[in-house]
Amino acid sequence: MLAPLSWLNEYVKLSISADSIANNFLFSGNKVDSLHKRDGDYIFDLEITPNRPDTLSIVGLARELSAVLNEDLSTPDITIISSKSLPKNKAIKINVKNKSLCPYYSFGIIDGVKVAQSPSWIVDRLEKSGVRSVNNIVDITNYVMIETGQPMHAFDFEKIKGDLILRASKRGERIKTLDGLERIIPEGSIIIEDDDKIIDLAGLMGGENTEVTHNTKTILVHVPVYNSVSIRRTSLSTGLRTEASNRFEKKLDPNMHPFAFDRAHKLVSEIAGGMIIGEKKSVGFPVKESSLELSLDMITSVLGVEIEIEKIVNILTSLGFRIYPQPLDKNKLKVVIPSWRPDVAIEEDIYEEIGRIYNYNNFPKTLPKGSPPIQPELFLVDWGKICRNIFLSFGFSEILTPTLLSPDLLIKANLNAKEAIKLSNPMLEDYSLLRPSLIPGQLNVIESNLRNFDVIKTFELGKIFTTFIDKLPDQPTVFAFLITGDFQEGKGYLEELLKTFNIKPKFSLSKTYPFFEQERSIIIEMGKTKLGQFGEIAQSVLNNFGIKKHIVAGELFLENLATAGNPDIIYRPIPKFPPVIEDISMFIDKNVFAEKIIDTIKKGREDIVSSVFIFDVYYRGGNKKSVAVRIYYQAENKTLTNRDVSKTRESIITDLKKILQAEIRRV
Repeated sequence: MLAPLSWLNEYVKLSISADSIANNFLFSGNKVDSLHKRDGDYIFDLEITPNRPDTLSIVGLARELSAVLNEDLSTPDITIISSKSLPKNKAIKINVKNKSLCPYYSFGIIDGVKVAQSPSWIVDRLEKSGVRSVNNIVDITNYVMIETGQPMHAFDFEKIKGDLILRASKRGERIKTLDGLERIIPEGSIIIEDDDKIIDLAGLMGGENTEVTHNTKTILVHVPVYNSVSIRRTSLSTGLRTEASNRFEKKLDPNMHPFAFDRAHKLVSEIAGGMIIGEKKSVGFPVKESSLELSLDMITSVLGVEIEIEKIVNILTSLGFRIYPQPLDKNKLKVVIPSWRPDVAIEEDIYEEIGRIYNYNNFPKTLPKGSPPIQPELFLVDWGKICRNIFLSFGFSEILTPTLLSPDLLIKANLNAKEAIKLSNPMLEDYSLLRPSLIPGQLNVIESNLRNFDVIKTFELGKIFTTFIDKLPDQPTVFAFLITGDFQEGKGYLEELLKTFNIKPKFSLSKTYPFFEQERSIIIEMGKTKLGQFGEIAQSVLNNFGIKKHIVAGELFLENLATAGNPDIIYRPIPKFPPVIEDISMFIDKNVFAEKIIDTIKKGREDIVSSVFIFDVYYRGGNKKSVAVRIYYQAENKTLTNRDVSKTRESIITDLKKILQAEIRRV
């Protein structure tokens, strides 16, 4: 927010330099981004935090300075002159259909205004605050908004037909706003309409059809407090953000609207010659202010410094808090929270107010006592980092793909775009769906990179979005990898990763993943826990992406891996005795997994069979495949003889024939 020093000085006497004022703002928690000079005046550009809407006003900032500098605070003059009686033909009502959209507001009719150029002092202050001058009526509404933090709008009363209705918009409704643009109003936005037209996109911009012009004689001034969530949603949907919407998005003071109306009325009467007819009407006023009871001992305990009770009372009253009982109790205080401070809700909030105005630089410099805090999460295993490092060592490249995808991309990956979670307010159709898998995004990357590389190996660590849990999508962290290669190579990388987790999973055929070939797709489980899936990308998907190479992919749920895994590494010394290496070739049913073959060979022979791996697979047609297995025989306490090996080999061949119905070709 831009705040001219001359305007601040009207409400609090400032005898120190502009640089010192900026420092006092900073020490009290109000950051000054920049300070510059214009026409002999200093202008503060302050960064206002969302929880302090009261400082989005000159009066609010002046209150902060009065508390820090211990100076008196004055407020804008709202002395009202006498009003006219209300003619029957100028009576109006505002019917609010849903009270939650606008729970508090004031309005009134001001007659006899003369619309003209604003006085130079108003124009000067508005321009220094970043607001252009339009005419005296519009400028007054903007002036009071910046001064008090309460937005308002002035309608040309003669252009209104009948009474007004404030409601939520319906789909497809339109309005031509003051900037001359015709806008489609997002469904559910707050609007105001008369008997035959919409006249206001509430909280953002008024309608051109009730604009105040030089021919305007009577105005309706409406000072509302709108639903902040609704204003924010409409602002994002329309891409329209104004000084008014910036304030309405915060929790405004529910008791400010009558004061702001009176201030606007006074300025209109002085500058434009108008006078209120009838009476100002205020709805929802006053709102009862909440209170908290403070223990003086707790103030000292929390802040770590003892502050005199008179100093505490002075700080709080200068910020607008009211203190009870009177006379003061030495042990506790009852503090009434002003309506303009929605950020103060618990005792600790008030302790913070005391501390920041007392100035943290005045606190004694002491070393902390006791044991240092311990963060248990620092001692947890970072499984994502482990996965990343392993695949980097395999020669993979890490990529990052968008969280938001297009429906077309999901359809290309054989996924149902209608089942994906759609954003309620997408900026573009190409980024309208939350990704249900990392695979489509990676396929898109591979499609682009195959023009320059023959072999691609990529991985990604990120969240996917699936079914809803308690009104929010489930967001598991997933580790996914893709390679241009064959099934065995990809499964080898997968198994090496699982070994790091000390996981011995179960692999089962699965036909539930639409982007995998049905006969080349497996689900990875440990007990009843699903760890992930792996398979060969379906030819139809490759055709959709224009990819002419075989691609295999895996997708693992990191949280499930971490739960099932064990990070402890068991050290095994290098064997002292050499291995005996043999190959066995066999015909076997094509649906038998390599894992089943290896388990059959190793089961009950772990003391002598140290390692088994399949080095060749050939499909000869029909229901059979040829598999070649390399077996390492190795004992920890001796060098194996041919007799030792032949005995084990015969038992292995017997089990392969009996359990897997294998036809041994050659040993």
